[in-house]
Amino acid sequence: MDEKKPKSIPLADEQIQELNEKLQKEGRGSLEENSSLLGVKQNIPTPTAQVTPKKKDFVVKNLRTYQGDIAEAINRENTSVLSIALAEKKRDDEQKKTAGNNIAQNTNHKKNTILALTSLLLIILGAGAVYGFYLATKNDSSDISPAQESQTILAFNEKKDFDSKNLDRGSVITIVNSNLANWVGNSGDILYLNLFEETPNGQISVDTLGLFSKLNTNIPPSLLRAFGKRFMLGLVKESVSEPFILIEVASFENAFAGMLGWESSLYKDIGPLLSKKITPTVMSSQQSQQTGTSTSSSTPPLGLKIEINTSFEDITIKNKDARILKNNRNDTVLLYSFLDKNTLLITSSESVFQDLANRLISKAFLR
Repeated sequence: MDEKKPKSIPLADEQIQELNEKLQKEGRGSLEENSSLLGVKQNIPTPTAQVTPKKKDFVVKNLRTYQGDIAEAINRENTSVLSIALAEKKRDDEQKKTAGNNIAQNTNHKKNTILALTSLLLIILGAGAVYGFYLATKNDSSDISPAQESQTILAFNEKKDFDSKNLDRGSVITIVNSNLANWVGNSGDILYLNLFEETPNGQISVDTLGLFSKLNTNIPPSLLRAFGKRFMLGLVKESVSEPFILIEVASFENAFAGMLGWESSLYKDIGPLLSKKITPTVMSSQQSQQTGTSTSSSTPPLGLKIEINTSFEDITIKNKDARILKNNRNDTVLLYSFLDKNTLLITSSESVFQDLANRLISKAFLR
């Protein structure tokens, strides 16, 4: 019958427990049994539950931390971790958006500043170009008065007056040809040949009806009615002097149709007045005495008989439509154009056409 081994006494001390385990492994029993054999009374205290003295309860408040605040918010508002994460993401997005808006605003501000400076520079350059154009096309201001500009279609640099009382077609042609040969002006200058008549109130310029009456032309009556009262007969100084006539237009539609109808006799009526390319006939001495003119013909090249074309042709000069008449040498004999709805120009020079068109545009701009 197996002997019952005495139960091990629970030991509180770890060293006693280790010794007890060692004895049992060697088969020598427990420490309690060995103590009884030696006659030693062992007084090994049985481990008991340690009683902690009761202390006074008090609460130590924790320091506030971000984690604690989050935990408190969760308990108070039943906020989930997911909603907190979404809120954090929303806050980050708003911060990024605000930063992006600030960057965009700064970028837009820089762009607007650059655009404003560029616009200002372009305005200054444009104003300078317009002023330069004005200086290039305007006449000498010391020679032009406001009264001149109000009385004539275009400003001029020099004026010569001629009493129209005894003038006829031949004498008007003579006035133009004489000044073509003898007038000395600066390049770009305009000479105004003013035909006037005496009245009880003083001198007044001859109107358009009076001019064409002196020239004894075949101008259609409807065209004459479409003209205004003012005209300007003069010369422009370029490499040589070139004649022109500007006529005020009262009815553009009637004037345009009337000029087309007048083309068949236009060169015959005013060619000798404005065209220096060729004078079609040589007047006899008796005719010269009757008309008071000394018109002579140009000398054509040997073997070439100069002939005037039978009809006008369309042409565009500096974006302006014109009607031009040439001879068989392709010289411009006569041309006319409506520079605007209120002004008709008749001349024999394309360069004069361009010059006067620019001056008229500059005058309209300054107004």
